[in-house]
Amino acid sequence: MSTVDLNIAKMDLVRHILNETDADVIEQLMLLVYKKKIKTGKPRSFTAHLGKLKRGIDGVAYQKSIRNEWD
Repeated sequence: MSTVDLNIAKMDLVRHILNETDADVIEQLMLLVYKKKIKTGKPRSFTAHLGKLKRGIDGVAYQKSIRNEWD
């Protein structure tokens, strides 16, 4: 099953659930989703944790020395 077929099946399932579900239940679910979004807040950025380390050593030379330790 391709991704497109899977997405179409998901949409059909959601349509079926919405057609069979009472309007009050849908409203309660929407309220729960809205409250959850308020609690979680903005997504955090991890860009401060990305990049290379500044340790003053050559990473390739370090890896070679560690791997050749047991030879």
